[in-house]
Amino acid sequence: MPKVLMIINPNSGKANSKNRILQAQNVFSAHGYDLSVYFTQKQMDGYRYVTEHGEDYDIVCCVGGDGTINEVTNACMSLKKKPQIGYFPSGTMNDFGTNFSLTNNYEDVAERICQNNPRSFDLGLLEDRYFNYVAGFGAFTAVSYKTKRESKETLGTLAYLIEGINSLPSIHNIHTSVRIGRKKEELEALFGLVFNGNRVAGMEVFNKKQALNDGKMNVLLVEAVPNIFEAGNYLALLSQTDNKYLHWYRGSDIEFSFQEDIMWTLDGEEYKGTDRARITVIKDALEMLC
Repeated sequence: MPKVLMIINPNSGKANSKNRILQAQNVFSAHGYDLSVYFTQKQMDGYRYVTEHGEDYDIVCCVGGDGTINEVTNACMSLKKKPQIGYFPSGTMNDFGTNFSLTNNYEDVAERICQNNPRSFDLGLLEDRYFNYVAGFGAFTAVSYKTKRESKETLGTLAYLIEGINSLPSIHNIHTSVRIGRKKEELEALFGLVFNGNRVAGMEVFNKKQALNDGKMNVLLVEAVPNIFEAGNYLALLSQTDNKYLHWYRGSDIEFSFQEDIMWTLDGEEYKGTDRARITVIKDALEMLC
C-alpha cells in the first residue's frame, strides 16, 4: 500500500478549494493509498516537515502555489531516499503546474497520480537553493512576492499588473556579465530570467513545449532600450518574435556577475542579494506523478 503525505498550504489560492481537496483524498482512499495530511503553519514549515518525515513516504503531494512546491522539492532534495512528487496547484499563476498540464481539477490530478506514471524533471540550483522553473532578477521580478495575498485572491492576474505599475519608479538598469558555457556577454539589462519549460509569469513564451528533463534551461536577458521610443520592442516577448533587445540562450552552467548586490526571486519567492550567482542544472532531479 503506497504511503502518501499531502502537504497543504491553507493560505494559497482561493478559499473554495476545500471540496476539491476532499475529492482528491477520496480518490486516494478508493485506490487503497495510505494518506497522511499536514497543514503548513508558516513559511518554510512545509520544508521542515518534509525534511523530517519525507523518507517515511512513497509520495509527497503538495497543495499550494509555486512557493509551497518550491519548499517541498527543496526538502525532497535533502533526503537520501527521495519520494515521488504529486502537485495540486492552487496559486494564482500556476506556471510550474501548467508545464505538466496540471489543472485545478484535483480529482483528475489525484487519478493521474494513482496511475503511477512518473515523469522526471530537472531543477536549477542557485548557490544553496533549488528552483523548479524560474530564477529572475531585475525589473518586475519582485512583483510575485510583493503582491498581497488578499489582492491575488480578489483580482487574480490584475493584482500583479497593478503591483508592476507601482514598481515602475524604482526600475533601473543592471550592468550584467553572464557566462553560459563558454559564451560570455556583457550588457545593461532591464531584467533576466533562467527558466525551465515554456511558461513564465502566466505567459507562454514558446509555441512548442520544451522537455523539462533535457539538462538545460532557457536564459532570457532583456536589454534596456536606449530611449522611450524603442520601448515597444519589449512587446516582442508577447508576440514571440525575434528582437535585438531580447537575448536568448540555453545552457546547464550559467554564471552572472553584477557591480552591486542584486536580489533574486526563485519560483516567485524572494531570495538573497548577491553580486555573483552561479546556476547549475540538476538533470532528472525528481519525479513528478502526472
